[in-house]
Amino acid sequence: MRDKNRIWPFLNKIAEEWEKHPDLRFGQFVMDVIPDQDKLWNCEESEFLRRLDVFANRASGNKAGTADNNRPVMTKDLNTFDNTPRKIRCIGRKHDFLGDGNYFTEEELEIGKEYTLVPHGGRHDGMFIHIKEHPRHTGYPYYLFEELEPYDEEIGKTAALLGLMKSLDEAEESIREGKLYSEEEVRQELE
Repeated sequence: MRDKNRIWPFLNKIAEEWEKHPDLRFGQFVMDVIPDQDKLWNCEESEFLRRLDVFANRASGNKAGTADNNRPVMTKDLNTFDNTPRKIRCIGRKHDFLGDGNYFTEEELEIGKEYTLVPHGGRHDGMFIHIKEHPRHTGYPYYLFEELEPYDEEIGKTAALLGLMKSLDEAEESIREGKLYSEEEVRQELE
């Protein structure tokens, strides 16, 4: 069981920052801190507080800026479209990938431990990554890890957009050629 004494200090930090933004409803405030619902759902308190600091700095004009002042918004979100082998940190083990209330626990992972991200030869949708220390066919959900160094989040957004555009171009080409894929062919392609 987790230590219940962690709850009030955590909530007090949230309240302290939220009071600076009284026009925001609670849901708006939380989604401004962590806009990705999957990441919010799987977020440990320490990660939430780290992102709360990023939000506070951005809101006050310190450190990371916003698009309004043309300074980059820094993030440690895993850039899954960067296949460069590098060290990444595990920030979670338990996740509800399907969103149906059934949790998976990646027992072999250790929160806080660094792992080596490695490229994978199959098609890549940005949802899963592969690590050298625990190779497996399906990989791991990206949101269980973070980059060690913050980077401009526009880099990740641009890479994701280019990856999606490439997939769309390939699909349109297949349609023009009249190519239809069986379920088995799709599964083989994904592998």
